[in-house]
Amino acid sequence: MVASIQAGELELDNVRHLILDEADRLLDKEFLDQTQEIVALCTHPQCQKAVFSATLPANAETIALRMLNDPIRVVVGLKWATIFHVCWVS
Repeated sequence: MVASIQAGELELDNVRHLILDEADRLLDKEFLDQTQEIVALCTHPQCQKAVFSATLPANAETIALRMLNDPIRVVVGLKWATIFHVCWVS
């Protein structure tokens, strides 16, 4: 995606919804520069950004909060809690 942007083949100024799934990885140092470049190019005034991750380390959360406007956190279960037993019911 970044290669297409840099080649002038892709513009993101009309993006209305940007979703970062597995944000813990996208905001890790391995992908952070590319992710920040993509986010910075989504300049539409009505662009809504969402970040999803089952686990989000504190440093990644700090970066994500800088990218978002009026963020809302949704936590399923207890943050930092260990789940000892998972049962599948069908």
